Amino acid sequence: MERAFVVLTLLFLTGGFIPLFQRERGLSFDPVQGNPFYQAVFAAIYLITYLLVLVQWRAALLMLLKEKAVLLLAGIALLSVVWSDAPEVTLRQAMALLGTTLFAVYFTLRYSLRQQLQLLAWTLGICAVFSLVFGLLIPDFGMPSGIHTAGWHGVFAHRNTLGRMMALSALLFALLAMSARRHRWILWATLIVSSVLVLLSRSASAWVVLASIALLLVVSNVLRWPHATAIPAALFVLLAGGVAVSSIFMNLETVLGAVGRDTTLTGRTQLWGYVLDKIAERPWLGFGYGGFWLGWDASSAYVWAKTNWRPSFAHNGFLDLTLQIGLLGLVAFLVGLARGLLRAAALIRSETCREAFWPLLYILIFTIQYNLAESSILARNNIFWVLYVAGVLGVQTVRPNRPKAQAHFSLS
Repeated sequence: MERAFVVLTLLFLTGGFIPLFQRERGLSFDPVQGNPFYQAVFAAIYLITYLLVLVQWRAALLMLLKEKAVLLLAGIALLSVVWSDAPEVTLRQAMALLGTTLFAVYFTLRYSLRQQLQLLAWTLGICAVFSLVFGLLIPDFGMPSGIHTAGWHGVFAHRNTLGRMMALSALLFALLAMSARRHRWILWATLIVSSVLVLLSRSASAWVVLASIALLLVVSNVLRWPHATAIPAALFVLLAGGVAVSSIFMNLETVLGAVGRDTTLTGRTQLWGYVLDKIAERPWLGFGYGGFWLGWDASSAYVWAKTNWRPSFAHNGFLDLTLQIGLLGLVAFLVGLARGLLRAAALIRSETCREAFWPLLYILIFTIQYNLAESSILARNNIFWVLYVAGVLGVQTVRPNRPKAQAHFSLS
């Protein structure tokens, strides 16, 4: 029952299934009031999570105190009620963020890294299979319609969400398939399905991430070499990467044209300019967590008036974070990110199993790369924030194959 609860919660956190049916029924929700169905569901989830964490509250508190950046970020988000343009919205969303972070703490405390990946595999495997079934057998749900005619969206409301989730699924099943001893064909088959769905989504950012996954799975092995060879190899990789990036920038228009984009990244660069204008108004503390993108009656009206579309986020996680809780929040996040990367790299050198690569590759690809064009940093009710927090908390002391002695409890 406990594992079923975790998988069901992770499914809700992906944002799949339910929003798709709500969209087909023509349901829409006020960004200020939020979605009452989801509010009720996550309130129940976080109540159960609180009870589960309460059993080991000392271990949970100790874990958070060792990684103060996560605690600080959640605290700033909650405290931003004081200076928010929409304090009621900030309070509600900050409480949801605290629940999301608490679930990540429980997930890290209760399960070893290998167990976490197994539960995540069930979650993403369900999303992959049903996205394929919906696209092939129920095209009214899984195929594009209306203004979103560029690619599949599967069990999600948007093709970019499908691309993002299936790129994550491809990374996960690649690691599991390379280390599994049984049922490897199932893992390889799910990897192939996930990769195909990334292509069918026609999400350019997902294509880039999928290519990055293939490259980093090979390059990251350098971290396990002896120092005498690892350092020169790392320098060579950095040099080659620098040459590649320079070549891309020198031929930027051609490269972007190949993936259906222009030099404005489909209007994102213009949007970022207007967002920076608003950040300059409140650089240190921002507009409050969740207090900016609230339509024409909020500060987002300036951005909407300048663009010919109605963005609901900045399409850049670092800008969105600064917009909400200022440079104070951005610095706190970057410090925690750097510490997490260093510890994740050390984990690879100290462990021999393939799963040890997960924290580093997840933080590198999905936290850094995806937030260049999307927003998942400090995102409430979101699987990416759960996995980031679990990653940075888990690499403190956890060994990937060793279950935690203090974690032997169940709902009974």
